[in-house]
Amino acid sequence: MIKQKRSQENLIYLSSQLSKILKKSFGKGPDSCYCTLREQIVFFHIRQFKTPAEEVLLQKGETNLATKLRKTIMDAIFEQFKQELDKILDIEFESFLQDWNFETNTGLVIFISKVSESNNDITSQLNQTKNEILEDQIAIVYSEVYKAPRHVRTFEVTETICVLECTNVISPLEIQLYKKGMEYSDVLLSHSNDLKKSIRSNRERFSSGFNLKIYDVFIFLDYKTSKNYVVFYLK
Repeated sequence: MIKQKRSQENLIYLSSQLSKILKKSFGKGPDSCYCTLREQIVFFHIRQFKTPAEEVLLQKGETNLATKLRKTIMDAIFEQFKQELDKILDIEFESFLQDWNFETNTGLVIFISKVSESNNDITSQLNQTKNEILEDQIAIVYSEVYKAPRHVRTFEVTETICVLECTNVISPLEIQLYKKGMEYSDVLLSHSNDLKKSIRSNRERFSSGFNLKIYDVFIFLDYKTSKNYVVFYLK
């Protein structure tokens, strides 16, 4: 019980620290930042993060620019915050994934440990669950925008967080652009945004796969591993 309490206190502390760093870096902190730890992977669910500058860019239709600025700053924050994560959780973190939904003003940041990184994906330490409804629906949605994934796997993080892992949805051209340091190019950002819009606009298709209601969806294109992750938050 004492160990569990300390663990929860650590997560609350890390949520507070990330909020402070975000406020210092962006000039405005989020209204809430909730941390979930599962094995060697940390999830930070962030609400009400948009800054006045981002609001202006979005009003002018500069979504790619707003995304690029936020992600570039987050790259720098990762190098700073990972030291705190390593120290508090006694886990060495290697990389992170981020997705920001400007429409709902929510974001999800996933920190991936060196152990998970060596296994090439964030799902290596999560429990796989069989859900044919989710896997069939994600294949349909993907095929409408780009192409159906070769494989889809469903993983349960907690009772209210579910991850879908999709393979073979990132094209060779996109991988080459990433390798050339063009991760935040308009080409990759536009494709990523189109895919995210399609999945979010079709979120009701996935509802029958859960006993709970979907209240948030995040999509990650991991060019390093050539995989895509869809994370559902439920309530």
